Amino acid sequence: MPAADEIRQIAAAPVGGGPDNPADCAPEVAHGDQIIVLLVRSATGTAEVTMRYAGCVQNGFDEGTTVRTLTKASVGPLVTGPNRVYGGFSAGPEKNDMLVPHD
Repeated sequence: MPAADEIRQIAAAPVGGGPDNPADCAPEVAHGDQIIVLLVRSATGTAEVTMRYAGCVQNGFDEGTTVRTLTKASVGPLVTGPNRVYGGFSAGPEKNDMLVPHD
């Protein structure tokens, strides 16, 4: 199941959030203005997981308890098709490599 595989990738990402680059941005745009929200249904109920990626602080996957780092494996399936990202985010090389299509 692709959705279950994606949740496993997110759960495998390191705790702590990021990648962040707070030295490179103004406070008024620090959080960015783009996110992806996943609605996750499981045997324990429904939960939202927010993927914050557009700013230079507090990037990561947040399910309300733990924030996990964005990784190429966890981000890749979420930034394809209609969610494809072409720009409009604060980025260092690591984040750019995760988000921008390379084809």
